[in-house]
Amino acid sequence: MSYRTEVVDPGDEISKHAHQANVESYGNCSAVEVVPVQPGNFRGPVLFGWKRPVLELMLDGKVKMMVQTDGAGHKPQIIATLNTAEHFRTLATTIGAMTLDDFGKGFPVVLANQLDTGAVTPENLPLALALFEGYGDMLARTGVVGLGGETAVERFAITTFWDHVPANRLALSWCGNCIGLVCPELMSPERTEVTPGMAIVGFVDSGFGCNGATLLIKVIMRQFGNDPDKIMAAGGHIVGFLEGLARPCPIYAPTMAKLNGWQSDGTLVNPLADVRQVIHVTGGGIWKRVKEALPPGVGATLSDLPQPAPALLRAQDWAVGTPEAFSDLDAYGTFHGGCRMLVICPPNQVETIVRVAQRNDITAMKVGETVVSPESEILITSRFNGGGVLSSLQLGK
Repeated sequence: MSYRTEVVDPGDEISKHAHQANVESYGNCSAVEVVPVQPGNFRGPVLFGWKRPVLELMLDGKVKMMVQTDGAGHKPQIIATLNTAEHFRTLATTIGAMTLDDFGKGFPVVLANQLDTGAVTPENLPLALALFEGYGDMLARTGVVGLGGETAVERFAITTFWDHVPANRLALSWCGNCIGLVCPELMSPERTEVTPGMAIVGFVDSGFGCNGATLLIKVIMRQFGNDPDKIMAAGGHIVGFLEGLARPCPIYAPTMAKLNGWQSDGTLVNPLADVRQVIHVTGGGIWKRVKEALPPGVGATLSDLPQPAPALLRAQDWAVGTPEAFSDLDAYGTFHGGCRMLVICPPNQVETIVRVAQRNDITAMKVGETVVSPESEILITSRFNGGGVLSSLQLGK
């Protein structure tokens, strides 16, 4: 097989579909103008520029740009074990959640992506096409413009936890790079101040996002081995477990943008709510991310977190007595624990935040509050299998 037929042609086939998803998104956000220089060429350069209202805000120093980059981690391997077009179609929600939700109080606008795969075959090509159908859907739902990307076939660079990659499975790594707008005033000390007695609102995620997938894959390997066909043939609990881990990610960025006063054209009006801190609970879990948002002398009590995804509770059960065993304390330092985003706000803002989230099909609820704490202690009433009240002061002991 020649390099062209093994690498170039299959990569181009995927790129053409990715390009079409991007083209259909060019009108998603009125903050930018998109100009394809060679509209009929999927490799052609695509220019974008900020429209006048945004430029005027930039010249006045009221708006600046920010870049966020993140990826789907090992979650694609879980999707590829299930190996259905529908599961691949939902994977784009992970790219959206990981990149767009990192904007916090900002306004994500344009997104580029990079897809690296080990091989494209006639058998797995429909899965790759479904992937970018989902990507286009995600762009439309979030109001973000897709602005190019890269697809690379890298036979010896993309690995999986399997012994081998059958021709009908699609092994890949996927990441995104997003450019958006931020308002310096919304990030000023007085607009981000956290004091004791404030409410903590949780934005619910009934899946696991993608952080912690390395641990989950180790649990899968110990329980069921590393042959994807044999794993799926086991049926029953393992298939339900994988489907639970593959759940689409809710994307909170559009809701956060509305709460903070962003309009679809990149301009600002008065915020709908007084949001002090936006905590995207990713790497390091709740312990690390909440700690980063608290000033000295302020702690947090999280007594009403929702139950974590049932698949995580099952993984915790399966891991008992193995090197992969993880306690509830470990779990809240690895996974988001039921809320992938937390918002700190004055108590009288909770109702508004919950209502706006509900209008955007996001479940939100008060899950705790900030408290006086000389050691900035975080307390969590655990909903993992061990239960009880956990303290951040236990970490490392």
